[in-house]
Amino acid sequence: MVAQKEVNLNVPLDVNKKATLSRTELTPDLAEASLVLHGDYYRQLQGKCNKYLFWRPVSLFILVSGGLSFFLFRVREWIEVADSVGEFLKFFIKSRDFQVEIFKTMPLAISIFGIIAVIAFLLSDVFRVISDDLPKPEYSHALYGFDITKFANSGEKKLTPKEKAAYHGDYTQIIVYRDSPIAVITLRPLLDVSSESNFVVKITGLHVRKVFAKADFETLMLEWSFTKARQIFQQHVKKSKVAGCNIQLLIDAYSFDRPYINALTKNSFGKVSSSYVLNPIAANETKKSDKPVSNQGFLTKISSMLTHKVFNISRDTYGVTITAMNDEDDLLLKEASKFKAKEDNSHSARRRNNRTKN
Repeated sequence: MVAQKEVNLNVPLDVNKKATLSRTELTPDLAEASLVLHGDYYRQLQGKCNKYLFWRPVSLFILVSGGLSFFLFRVREWIEVADSVGEFLKFFIKSRDFQVEIFKTMPLAISIFGIIAVIAFLLSDVFRVISDDLPKPEYSHALYGFDITKFANSGEKKLTPKEKAAYHGDYTQIIVYRDSPIAVITLRPLLDVSSESNFVVKITGLHVRKVFAKADFETLMLEWSFTKARQIFQQHVKKSKVAGCNIQLLIDAYSFDRPYINALTKNSFGKVSSSYVLNPIAANETKKSDKPVSNQGFLTKISSMLTHKVFNISRDTYGVTITAMNDEDDLLLKEASKFKAKEDNSHSARRRNNRTKN
């Protein structure tokens, strides 16, 4: 495998590196870095999901009503003898036995809290599993359209045109700051559900390092995706005249991730559909085989779905429709091609300089 650019999300960027901001397509040496960034998206989702579950009205109601009901049961004798709320409060302040009864409600409250924590873990653990499994062939194919491990190994040999065609590093854009990847976006054409008049492209991954969340890099990358989706469409259509054809650009978001959804709606994406299958790879495999991928029992699956519905957690698909234009009329693609040519020349110059230094 070609030497990989190291990315450690647990340490700050090296301030000794030059503060330059650049963008690049996916290359074999950035394979691991892109996986780390995509995986971090799901790790962040796990934390957001847990926080969301703890503060849901259902969770708070169970916690408060359970503890309060048990407390009132324990102090029912004081309630019966008290003539007023004031007298009841005096018992609370002066009676040691009464205070002991209050502390006896603590184990129940802790038990209820523990049950909610277990439910949160069971629901959010799917995001940890996705993050850990991204290097697997079936997951990397769903994300990139090819095996990312083989792509990383391809940097050590000269590829034939056919081998190069199997990898689309240009479908991924990575933003680099201080010589460290900080954001990534990956697109994939969904050819099995596309036609020349209605072409579907999906953003399979979009993530920015948490420390740069306020920099609005999501908008920058989503704007790139609009242009890239049109370029992908032009690569796959067979006819020269495509004016009036629709390009559907899709992306998944989770119902509890409001900042992410706000970034999408701000960039013209609208909600298309919802699913209670939180793992998108499992959802795709289920559609293909008409059988659940997981080996869980039927009752467990029903229970899981009901729990998702109770807590209102879903994987929502958002989309925007782009109207295609013919090559000679598409000024945006012409400008994008010119810009890419300049970037390619700049990257080639830097590589030559690096080889000269070495």
